[in-house]
Amino acid sequence: MRALLLSLLAASQLASGAATVYGQINRQEVEWALSIACAVLDDTYDCPSRVPVALAAEMDGYWGLYYSGTDIVWINEKLVGPHWDTFAKQVLIHELAHYIVDVNEPGTSKCDSEAAARRAGNAYAASNNRGDLTDYHWQERYKCE
Repeated sequence: MRALLLSLLAASQLASGAATVYGQINRQEVEWALSIACAVLDDTYDCPSRVPVALAAEMDGYWGLYYSGTDIVWINEKLVGPHWDTFAKQVLIHELAHYIVDVNEPGTSKCDSEAAARRAGNAYAASNNRGDLTDYHWQERYKCE
């Protein structure tokens, strides 16, 4: 029931308002990804006791999204299913890192939140020998220099 209510609430949050929600990401996968993000960020943030819902949705221009103040992370539906690979898991870990920052310090700047999310996602990609997925030069794009 909670997932259904969150799905309905979440559907209204997507910017376009017309996006299709395809379903919920496997809870065990979300718990695993949250544990990875928490391990990377444990020197700075406490791991939340709540595990957010991760929903697969149609999203133009984004691989993943997290809206501050919610218990929902969004993953582009193109990454789900047979395409659930290192990149897709990195996106989930990245969005969960935003969630961790928000739970610990609501109102954190986008630059600080993005720094934590990049740190978690980059660590996962690098640990899986996927240096091609790391991004250490995001600050200029986000105007965080």
